[in-house]
Amino acid sequence: YATETRAHTGPVIGLAAALPRQPTGGHEADALRISGLDDENHGLLYSASLDGTIRVWKADEMSTVTVLQEQRSEIACLHLAEACDQLFTGHDDGSIRRWNVESGSTITLSAHSNTITALASTRHRSSDFLFATGYDGSISVWDVTQGTCDVLPKLEVVHERAHVDEVLTLAIASLGKNLLSAGNEGTIKVWSSVSFSHQRGLLAVGDLVGHADAALSL
Repeated sequence: YATETRAHTGPVIGLAAALPRQPTGGHEADALRISGLDDENHGLLYSASLDGTIRVWKADEMSTVTVLQEQRSEIACLHLAEACDQLFTGHDDGSIRRWNVESGSTITLSAHSNTITALASTRHRSSDFLFATGYDGSISVWDVTQGTCDVLPKLEVVHERAHVDEVLTLAIASLGKNLLSAGNEGTIKVWSSVSFSHQRGLLAVGDLVGHADAALSL
């Protein structure tokens, strides 16, 4: 059956779900949790809207846990990096924010000159990486391994002009080893998500060509 819940006053542009967490008792795991709001009984759902809010819900009850307010720039996309338990949003002004769900505070990451349209993440060995892209055609890579509030994510590389046109979507494939990107040019580009450097940017694996128009989702 379907349940309808209305709370946002504008269009919902992003959803992310976190499964219920089993207690670990480990200090490191506790330090990396985005909030103390989830427990072994309730998964959480995150929704982002053009009304400038992110709502956190108990997924089984569809009841609001808390509401986060974005004051500076319109939210364009939402991503939950489950491997490191961190919540990110991309914005119309090209910024990326990492959210502390309990306090509502954010850390802002800057590397793009236009709207962020998509975010993706993967874990490689013991490191967690966030990928961001948008209308400027570039892809940035951030090391977000240490997700505590006082540690800033590290910008690893910005691959300028990864696409000749606006990029609209990202996805992780091949058990986290490949990053896929696509957008208005219609070509799906395949990159290594574990091999990049400041000198050469992302390592291109290949192109998937077949669409006659924009690729909107992966």
